[in-house]
Amino acid sequence: PEVQRRAREIRSELGDPDTLMLGVDRLDYTKGIGHRLQAYEELLEEGEFSAERTVMIQVASPSREGVDAYRTLRDEVETTAGRINGAHGSIGSTPLIYLHQGHSRTEMVAMYLAADVLLVTPLRDGMNLVAKEYVACRRDEQGVLVLSEFAGAAEELSDAVLVNPHDISGLKAAMLRAAHMPTSEQSRRMRALRKKLWENDVAHWATAYLDAVASAAKSQSRAKPGPESGVLQAVTTFLPRRVEERVRRLAALPKLIIASDFDGTLAPIVRSPTEARMLSRTRLALEALRDAPETQLVLLTGRSLADLEALGVDTGGWIVAGSHGAELVDNRMLPGGISLEDRLQLDDGERGRLERLKHRVELVFHNESGVRIESKPFGLAVHARQVDEQDRAREVLDAASALGDDIGLYEREGKLVREFSVRETTKADALARVRHALPAAPVLFLGDDLTDEDVFRALTPDDVGVKVGEGNTAAHERVEDPTAVSTLLALLAELRAGTVIGTPVRRSV
Repeated sequence: PEVQRRAREIRSELGDPDTLMLGVDRLDYTKGIGHRLQAYEELLEEGEFSAERTVMIQVASPSREGVDAYRTLRDEVETTAGRINGAHGSIGSTPLIYLHQGHSRTEMVAMYLAADVLLVTPLRDGMNLVAKEYVACRRDEQGVLVLSEFAGAAEELSDAVLVNPHDISGLKAAMLRAAHMPTSEQSRRMRALRKKLWENDVAHWATAYLDAVASAAKSQSRAKPGPESGVLQAVTTFLPRRVEERVRRLAALPKLIIASDFDGTLAPIVRSPTEARMLSRTRLALEALRDAPETQLVLLTGRSLADLEALGVDTGGWIVAGSHGAELVDNRMLPGGISLEDRLQLDDGERGRLERLKHRVELVFHNESGVRIESKPFGLAVHARQVDEQDRAREVLDAASALGDDIGLYEREGKLVREFSVRETTKADALARVRHALPAAPVLFLGDDLTDEDVFRALTPDDVGVKVGEGNTAAHERVEDPTAVSTLLALLAELRAGTVIGTPVRRSV
């Protein structure tokens, strides 16, 4: 209890900062203290860390003070610490607490409990037990360990945030990521670290090491990964009878608006969004419907207009709402047609917030395997579709949300994507504007994503909403996948435009 009380006192004495970072090292040139302080200083200068709400404690125990090189190192570190506090400190706040002294075991444990983030970033280290001490102390399963990949402990503590301390940009990204890590991810990582620590004590470590040497060939055989199946499951093109009946009724109406999402609806979801392509049967059906009398096609997508153009999507004859309705254009090119041209213009404040988020997200995720950052005219998106593990993908997206929380942008959650925008626009708003400009007509809307639910909820009883794929939905109808969408559109094209595009297969009773 007294140690936990001391941990609370430490935070209170520092002004109860939002983030308390800790470094504990001998004052040695191998420990990377200078690199760490440089990264911290740059984050303060860039405004990523607030000097009023962020504190770093750097404990640097005296080491070899009779050696000239170590005295020089001490002078350099103290000069950097003074520069940081001189530039960013104030009467009420000190962003860096530099302690060139040793501390008792009890005081160190209290510091470990108080710190939100422990920075262990040596340029080279045999093991580094400080990292293990921090993990051992965190019985609350909170806190983040940022660990150099050049420390021996990194081989074992792989659930830490691993960094190359020579890469200052990467180190800054790791520190920013750690400071904004959601508590759920902290718990998962710390549980895994503590499990490793508990299972691999000194006796187990020695025995396992000697066993590994004695049975290297057997160990390699056990570790060899199994073959990947690579088998793709066939997808069905059957339509539910109820959906088929509703399509037939829509086909007979005098006027009809057909609106659809793109990814996951007209085009199958693929690992790389740049490879998304509309199914050929879908494309042919839509071309026929575009030329059908009193039939309007509307594309409602989160993609920007520039992105659609880069994909080679032909939207001639369509009304297109890109960037979730922030961009709206009429590509029908009809004489005397309605004017729907609308592209939002950013003011200086919005542009500044967007640039700040771009800088922050690119800094944190630029080296994250499988993460793609997409710039949009009015925001950006963090895609985690190519992240190998689903749990890891969710953690990346939660981390992106945490990074954007205090910048003041609007956030949307999609399928393995988080989107941030300076303006709150929705597909439902865009469709409402289109309907207001067009002659009154029922709407058929096809969508698969969370961002499509606004549209489903806004549909009238005369409209038909079709959810593509699984998941809770406000739509009253559902089909399985984009291949089923192609069947639906082909049936509609045959009935409304008289164009046969393959033969839709109907579900038997």
